[in-house]
Amino acid sequence: MREKFDDSGTLIGGSLSEAQKEPIKNLSKHMKNAENKFYKKNDYNITDADLDNIRNIRSTLRDNIDNVRGIKITVGIDETFSIGKTSRFDNMFLMEIIK
Repeated sequence: MREKFDDSGTLIGGSLSEAQKEPIKNLSKHMKNAENKFYKKNDYNITDADLDNIRNIRSTLRDNIDNVRGIKITVGIDETFSIGKTSRFDNMFLMEIIK
């Protein structure tokens, strides 16, 4: 297993897949799939609120695609390294579109 890490412990992997080379397109593809499957099998197990968020993100990306350079998602975690939650929200994710 050691051969998969460099001397400082950084994971060494192969080259990027085609999808990884274009992360915005990859994310858009998965959001479109999730939206399409919501009314069928719902493989992504999304809620109505998730679907609204997906539609909002896709719309923002479509309207600003030439200006978007990346998307940063921050995940809140608790002391057990589980995804953080509050009395109002089951999990804490903060998404920021980088222009």
